[in-house]
This record gives sequence, structure tokens and C-alpha cells, in this order.
Amino acid sequence: MLRALAEGFGHQVLRFVREGKFALLLALLLGGTWLSIDVYRYLVVIDAPVAVLDFDNSALSRTLRTYLDATREVRVVADPTLGEAAARKALVEGTLAGVVVLPEGLSARVKRGDHATVVVAVDMSNILVGKNTYKAVSTAVSTVSAGVLITQLRKLGVRKEMAFASAVPVSIDEYLPLNPSTNYAVYLVPILAFALLHVFLLIVVGSLFLPSERPPSTVHLLGALLASALLTFAVGALFLWVYLPALGVLPQSGPRVLVANLGALIGLDVLFAAAVARVVPRPLTAFQLTVIVAMLSLMFAGVTWPPDMFPPVFRAISEWMPFTPFARALRILLGTRASFSDVAPALGQYVRLAAGYAVALGISTGFAWLVARLRRVHP
Repeated sequence: MLRALAEGFGHQVLRFVREGKFALLLALLLGGTWLSIDVYRYLVVIDAPVAVLDFDNSALSRTLRTYLDATREVRVVADPTLGEAAARKALVEGTLAGVVVLPEGLSARVKRGDHATVVVAVDMSNILVGKNTYKAVSTAVSTVSAGVLITQLRKLGVRKEMAFASAVPVSIDEYLPLNPSTNYAVYLVPILAFALLHVFLLIVVGSLFLPSERPPSTVHLLGALLASALLTFAVGALFLWVYLPALGVLPQSGPRVLVANLGALIGLDVLFAAAVARVVPRPLTAFQLTVIVAMLSLMFAGVTWPPDMFPPVFRAISEWMPFTPFARALRILLGTRASFSDVAPALGQYVRLAAGYAVALGISTGFAWLVARLRRVHP
């Protein structure tokens, strides 16, 4: 038995070296994940091109332009010949991320105490670029507006402290524990990396149940599953302690709870793929269903859209997908110094899912054994 287990283990390891499709799959996982990290190496959108159409040409409008150009997110395009029509065309074509129009008489209206308006047009075809551009423009305009009000109040003899309190009566004391820098990359890349790992493992494990790929015996199959799980675990550890730190994402929690969360995902994936292969009678259909679940896991985990906003049926489905508890726990483990008690809900969900998959696997295996026995007795 141990010999068969070792043979199945060794054969599966060699497949990732000798067989082109398995070696390519592993290379795509490692290379694709690193590429995803390298794409987000700047962490935030920077230097998005923004045109400022200054029809006022006053000290106030020049101050606004200077504040905009000083932000990290946007870069003011210096083109004095750019008109409204050309700016609108560039915005539609994607050459510009935004256009800020400072109307004539802006400074005069402010000095009279009248309400003044700055027109902002932003390209929202890429919502990440659009929101970051709008936020940078809005912050710059708000800062300059507050500064103008403070200056006016000071001219009227209001003390500095009172002027500031009048201009900015309410401020925000931010507390952002899971992503203090509010970086999109910090939020997305770790989940994306392990979603790719999840897809990789389900493809590899699911393929082992295809008639053309299945090992010669159940013990050989167990050895191959063990080899696949350990290889995936090693790649997951590489992601946690090499790939993510290269992006600047350092896991805040201890290795024990991180390893436990990764191991739980891998074990659950193997159990899920085995259960699907047993429950679905057609091997190719079972493999296709396993791959479909793997590909949908990122969306159903609530990463790209809050699960509370899902239709009830899809919300229930997401709770039975193996990647969902992992994604929830990983978000906490990377951003805070968490212990097992902090991710207890995810651990409880692991147990429920493992029990459900095991019951499905046991019932389907028992039913298959009973059918085979009846056929032997009554051929």
C-alpha cells in the first residue's frame, strides 16, 4: 500500500516536469501571478492625464491648477491651445482621464461671496481611473476652497483658530485597519493570486478523475492527490512570503494561522473535486463543472461585489463554494495581527463545507458500491 502511495506521489510530481500540459499549467500560475503583481507595482493610479481649461486666468485659478498638478494621482496636461471640443474628444478617446473647466469670472464671484462652480468631466469607462481622478480633483478644489474662506475670514479680523473652524467645521479622523493606504492593489492582488492558485488546484485534481488521467488504483490516486496538494501548498507559501512582500504586502498575522488557512483551502478543494467527480456520473461533465466553479469563485467570494447585494440564490451558492471562507479569512489575516479566534467564522464554514462535501462523497461512493455489487449478484 505504501509503495503504491509513493508511486502515485512520485508519478504526479514527475508529470509537472515531464508532461508539457502540467508544466505549462504550473508556469502559467507562477508567471501569471507575478505579472499581476508587477502590473500593480505602483499600488495606486498615478499621473492620470487631466486637462485644465482655465478661462479665468486668475491667481485663484492658477492656484487650483498648481494644487491639481501636485497630487500623485493626476498630471495636468500643459497644452494652452486645447479647447473644449478637443478636450471632449480626447476624453471620449481615452487620451485624457479628466477635464477641469475653470469658468471666466470664477475669482470675481468668489471675492463677491457668490457661489462659484468648477466643471469636472471624468472618464468613467475605467472606474478605477475615473474614481481616483475625481477624488484627486475634488480634494484639490475642496482644499483651495477652504483656504480661500480662511483668507477671507482672516481679512475680516477673525482669529486664525476661529477662521479654520469656520472653514472646516467637521473633519474626519480616519481608521482604516485592513487597508490603511486605501490601495486597490493591496485589496485585489492577494485575493487574485490565491484565486489563480485555487483554479490551478481544482484543474489538476479534477483531471485526475478523468478516465484517461486516472491513476491505476485508489491508493495511487491518493498519492497523486497528496503530491498535488503539497505542490500547491508550496506555491501558496511562495505567494505569501515572497510574491506579496515584493508588492509591499506583508502578512500581519503569524505563520500558524496563515498556514492553517491555506491548508484548509487546499484540503477543501481536493475534497470538493473528489465529491463532484463522484456525484456527477459523467467524468468529463464533472471536470467541466469543477473548472466552472473554480473560475466563478473570485466573483462569488464577494471580492468584486458585496455578497449582501447578491440575489438570494447566488448568495446561498457562494456560501457552499470552497474559496469563499478562504477569501474572507485572508483579508483579515493580511491586514491585522489576527489569531484563530479572529477568523472563527471562516474556520466554522470550513468545517461545515468539509462535512457537506464528505457526506456527498460518502453517499455517492456507497451508492456506486451498491450498484456494482448488485450487478455482480444479478448480472
